[in-house]
Amino acid sequence: MNKPVLPGGLWPAMLTPCDEDGRVNPAQIERLVELFVAQGLDGIYLLGATGQGLALSVAERQQTTELTLRAVRGRLPVVVHVGCIATSDAAALARHAAEHGATGLSAVPPVYFPASIDAEFAHYEQISRAGGIPFLPYINTVLAGAFSMPPARYVERLLELPNIVGAKVTTFDLNAFGLLSHYARGRLLLYSGADELICQAMLSGASGAIGSSYNLFGPECRRALFACSAGQFDATRHYMQVYQAVIEQATSAGGYYHFLRTGMRLRHGIDIGPGRTPACLAGRRWTEAEVQTLIATLEKGMPA
Repeated sequence: MNKPVLPGGLWPAMLTPCDEDGRVNPAQIERLVELFVAQGLDGIYLLGATGQGLALSVAERQQTTELTLRAVRGRLPVVVHVGCIATSDAAALARHAAEHGATGLSAVPPVYFPASIDAEFAHYEQISRAGGIPFLPYINTVLAGAFSMPPARYVERLLELPNIVGAKVTTFDLNAFGLLSHYARGRLLLYSGADELICQAMLSGASGAIGSSYNLFGPECRRALFACSAGQFDATRHYMQVYQAVIEQATSAGGYYHFLRTGMRLRHGIDIGPGRTPACLAGRRWTEAEVQTLIATLEKGMPA
């Protein structure tokens, strides 16, 4: 399957709401889905790093997948991240997501245990074959430090995978991103995973973008993406610089998850809960006034 079968555009890496005891919160999941549908966003990327997939049990991930797909009711495509330490768990999650109507699957490379490039692709193959639906590996050089092989060879290896349609690529290396796009020659959909570079990545060949801040700022970022595609570069450049400054302040000050939690409650009336990962527990607690100031700054810089 070497023809793109998913839409591009802007996809939030969906937060996984939980209650104060850390249990998955069905009511808030439904509200989050309705928000994305009402905003006209292009798809949902479920249970990735933002969705704390690796911090949930297999059963909790299956529960979250079922709740989300039931709430979506086919109105948006949903790609479910199924990456796990154990390939067998990831394959089981892939089968489950496919059986419950997911549009596609994604997975990070093997984690915790050291793995060669051949082990990475064997891991991907087992997952993709088990699910039998469109597959997008999750490449993250921000964490890994670099691509695991030259872009031309990496594209060749990707295209050998069953059900492959593209990849989520989180990198600040736009030269490498552009080379991936060049060597793919339209055979892969490449989604930028670096929130701060949505439009810059588009000029390097991205078909769309998947990111955490789109939970909070989805409509604004989608408008910027389409302003860029329409050639409105002055407006795009102004917005992206404002957006980058807001994200830089939100992340560099610490407590980014707390920023998102406060922002989602203030702007959309949705409480995503305390979270489960160490990153959710750590960092400063943002005041409502601080968060509102950054929201207002971004709103003022929004493209017309």
